[in-house]
Amino acid sequence: MTDHTLLLAIFLPMLGAMAALFIGLAIYSRRQAKAKAEQNAQEQPATSATQNSKNGNQSSASLHSELSKSGAVIIEAGTGKTKFADVAGCDEAKEELKEVVDYLQNPELFKGLGVRMPKGLLLIGPPGNGKTLLAKAVAGEANATFISMSGSQFVEMYVGIGAARVRDLFKEARNKKPAIVFIDEIDAIGRKRSSGAYSSNDEREASLNQLLIELDGFVETEGLVVIAATNRVDILDPALIRSGRFDRQILVDLPTREGREAIFAIHTKGKPLAPTVSLAELSRLTPGFSGADIEGSCNEAATVAARRLLRHPSFATMTDIERRRLGQIGIADFAEGIDRVQMGVARTKRAKALTPKQIYNTSVHEIGHAWIADELQEGYNVAKITVLPRSQAMGYTMILPDEDPVGYSEEQLKAQIATLLAGRIAQEVILGVADTGASDDFKRATRLAFEMVTSYGMSPLGTSAALSSGSMDNSETALAISESLKCSIEGQVRTIIEACRQKVKEIIERDKEAIIKASKILAEKETILSQQWKALKQG
Repeated sequence: MTDHTLLLAIFLPMLGAMAALFIGLAIYSRRQAKAKAEQNAQEQPATSATQNSKNGNQSSASLHSELSKSGAVIIEAGTGKTKFADVAGCDEAKEELKEVVDYLQNPELFKGLGVRMPKGLLLIGPPGNGKTLLAKAVAGEANATFISMSGSQFVEMYVGIGAARVRDLFKEARNKKPAIVFIDEIDAIGRKRSSGAYSSNDEREASLNQLLIELDGFVETEGLVVIAATNRVDILDPALIRSGRFDRQILVDLPTREGREAIFAIHTKGKPLAPTVSLAELSRLTPGFSGADIEGSCNEAATVAARRLLRHPSFATMTDIERRRLGQIGIADFAEGIDRVQMGVARTKRAKALTPKQIYNTSVHEIGHAWIADELQEGYNVAKITVLPRSQAMGYTMILPDEDPVGYSEEQLKAQIATLLAGRIAQEVILGVADTGASDDFKRATRLAFEMVTSYGMSPLGTSAALSSGSMDNSETALAISESLKCSIEGQVRTIIEACRQKVKEIIERDKEAIIKASKILAEKETILSQQWKALKQG
């Protein structure tokens, strides 16, 4: 064997072994790479789930933080334009609130005299009388930040959100002092906790508790005043209106005649009024109107005047001077505006579709109201009678007091009931018909007679019925009344209404011919005003 043959015999097996080793290493590396890839594939969903969980927690935290913001409307100090001069018809309330302005402007003076200003002021009264406007005026006069929220904004389905919003509201107020914190419709969260309206762990109660805590945390030097508004002070929790919290209640009632005149002056400012328009007369025509009703009447009057001008045949060719002259808001425009607010929009198409018989039937009904009002209601005058339909009414009679009433006697209330019943009774006596037009009159008459017995003690049952029944709207009180007392109350209500009905029937039968004559004139003219009515009755 040669040397070359020997070398081949030695190296060939070695080369084969090395090749086998390399192939084995390649196979092993491939398997390891595959196993690692499978492992990574299995770990990826878990990692994604963990990351998603973290993102979800962050998102939930962000959502909770966003919901916990108070969402209050903030008018920065110096930017509010509302002043006491912009508020009328509530002079007594303004005088009380001027004290708050003085305190915010001169806190050291009050502190030096040992004065403890009320931590909360509660504006109470019917809606539309300017409670929110007064709060804005306080902030404007004191050059303080105005922070406003509604009580319903604290009530949420998520646990803890309401209380968190209360905390955030007062935190914002402390950062912007001096400030006025105004909570409108506070009865949304301030209801009595013992009334059973909601359970002890309800979200509204948690919000109320937090509000009580925030009020207790105040000190006089903080430069913060909390003002709340409600027209349901009777249902507020006693802890909310005790001394040291909302301990001063300021009544913002319906304006007097002088107050209504001042409100008309504010809302007609900048409007082109005809020379014949008297604000004193407008205030006389709007007894019982709130500030919001008066503002609405002025706006409706301006709208009527604008529509009248636009529909003028020569509007397109008018000069600016002619447009200004014809576009003045007259007393007739105001009368229409007042009627729209009080009774609704006139249904002119409906009026045209009425037959003479239907118009006469309505005339008899309305003249019945006016006739009995003149006969029985002392201190009241018939201002207007019309058979033109408005809203759901086929006609109406406007009866105005000579002076704003302070209270009512038993005879005055019976006269009101008689006036309400007179429309139907006139139809029965004169026409021998009964229709559905008197349904609202009956409801009002029955409600008034019921209040005479159960609220004012104006019946043989005396004060016992009033003391026992209290508010019949309260189901717990109503259940506590005995059946015999309920029957007695019902009997007295029927007695009052029947006595009024008999009295009205006697007067209408006595003056039947005069009522028929007046009804025919109303059916022909469609509307009779105060002076025309007086002349008609005298003739």
